[in-house]
Amino acid sequence: GFTFMAPSSSTNAILSFDLVTQGTCWLDMLQMSPDPLIRYEPGTGGSEMVSVTSPMDDARVRYAFGKMPDASSPVYRKPLAVKKAVTVYAGLFAGDSLVAVARVFVPVSLALGKPVVLAAPYDPKYPAAGNGSLTDGLMGSTAFRDGRWLGFDGPDLNATIDLEGRTSIRSVTASFLCDPNSGIFLPTAVAVYTSYDGQHFELAGETRDHSGNPRGEPFLQKVTVRVNRTARYIRVVAKAFGPIPEGYLFKGSMSWLFADEVLVQ
Repeated sequence: GFTFMAPSSSTNAILSFDLVTQGTCWLDMLQMSPDPLIRYEPGTGGSEMVSVTSPMDDARVRYAFGKMPDASSPVYRKPLAVKKAVTVYAGLFAGDSLVAVARVFVPVSLALGKPVVLAAPYDPKYPAAGNGSLTDGLMGSTAFRDGRWLGFDGPDLNATIDLEGRTSIRSVTASFLCDPNSGIFLPTAVAVYTSYDGQHFELAGETRDHSGNPRGEPFLQKVTVRVNRTARYIRVVAKAFGPIPEGYLFKGSMSWLFADEVLVQ
């Protein structure tokens, strides 16, 4: 048998088979198992509250952080206060046997709930929850219309976050959507600047490494820039891809840049 677990950010799945040689593929059963439902929302003190709902009354839910749960993992009994960014796994167990499992990335960050100023506005067609969507602790899915993405039709993302106090910062991670079939491309570069006063900014780091823009199923791309300094203000500048090139749908039109969350660690 073959088991596939889709990431929580995916909104669809495609099943295909490649045969080694010409012939016939025989199938006897395709089964979809109900997974636990994991929800999270901002809590107090810079934390996120994670709750799990079981689709099966007679199964026990066990959870783990950053790894698959097993029969020795803690039993879920009440919402969990998560104080750092981590992937939470929740599994349904019948005795010691794992029946189904779900996972979700919980974006806890020093920037959680902090105010954001944009140098260029997002397109009104994709407003999410406004500027604060970049620090509201809610990650978007691979569906660009899910209401959690800020969409920019041409301009770069230039977002300044006020941490409301001098803070020791190790890294800054920005999350983007890649969906070239919908005209949404990853940025060509992401730079992070820091400031003490909100007026004078210094370049803290920059990266141009990402997974390219493959045509196919949409995916989320997190881009991390190492900072290792103290600051109050963080400025994230993501360079928009620009006009769509040959080989893609909508050739020649301006590509979109979709951003949903900035994590400061």
